Amino acid sequence: MRLGRLRARLSQQKAELQEALALNRELATRDELTRTHNRRHMNELLRVQQSQARRLAAPLALFVSQQPLPWLLAWLAERAAASPTAAA
Repeated sequence: MRLGRLRARLSQQKAELQEALALNRELATRDELTRTHNRRHMNELLRVQQSQARRLAAPLALFVSQQPLPWLLAWLAERAAASPTAAA
């Protein structure tokens, strides 16, 4: 009986530790107030993409903007509409 309680307690503690670890990961990569990704997350993402580009011998493009992106979406839509294949 005592062994069963110990197993249950260990199982509960493991679940609590997993939740705490997930929260820790979240807080390490997101701003607590705005919930946006932070520099640490972007550095990790860049590292992963660089590794993939090297592995595939593919070029890597990086776009960085501090401004909202609606202008980019409008520009892309204009280019797509003006494209000769857009009418097809």
